[in-house]
Amino acid sequence: MRFIYSSSFKSSFTGAAIAIALGIALVTWPSSALNYLVQVIGATFCVVGTVTLLLSTRARPAGLLPASGVVSIVFGLVLLFMPGVFTGILIYLLGFMLLFAGAVQFSFLLSSRKFSRVPAFSYFLPVVTLAVGVLVIANPFETREAIVILFGITSIFWGVSHLINHYAINKAREANDPGEANIVDTDYEEV
Repeated sequence: MRFIYSSSFKSSFTGAAIAIALGIALVTWPSSALNYLVQVIGATFCVVGTVTLLLSTRARPAGLLPASGVVSIVFGLVLLFMPGVFTGILIYLLGFMLLFAGAVQFSFLLSSRKFSRVPAFSYFLPVVTLAVGVLVIANPFETREAIVILFGITSIFWGVSHLINHYAINKAREANDPGEANIVDTDYEEV
C-alpha cells in the first residue's frame, strides 16, 4: 500500500477528486454552473492582476508588468460581470478538455499493458469520454443545459474510472516490483 503515499497517486487522486466535484456541481446546477465557473475564472484573473500590479509598484515598474496587471484586472471584471458572453467559449473548452482527458486516460491504459493485463472494460470509459467530447464540440449551442449535464456525468465517470484504473495499475506494478522481494532483514553487527 505504499503507492497511496506516492506523489503520483496523490496528484492523480487530487485530479480525480476535482473532476468528480466539478461533475457533481454541473449535474446539480446545470443552468447556473457555467456562469459561476466563468465568474470564478474572472475572480482569479482579478486576483492575479491585483497581485501583479502590487508587485510591479513595489519595485520599479519594469517593462509590461504593470500593464499586464491592469489587463488581467479588466479581463477579470468583464468575466465577473458579463459571464454570459464567455459561456459559449467555455462550452468549446469543456469539449476539448473531455477530448484531452479521454486521450490521456486511453494512452495511460495502453502504456500500462507493460505491467499487467488491462481488462477490456477499462477502455470503455475513456472511449465514452472521447465520444462525449466530440459531441460537445459538434453541437455546442443546441442544448447547452443538456451538454453541461452530460459533461458533468462524464466528468464524474472519468474521475471514478481514473481512480480505479490508477489504483489497479499501481497495485499490479507494486506486485511486480522485484526491488522489495530481494530485501532481507539481518541482524546488525558492529565492525
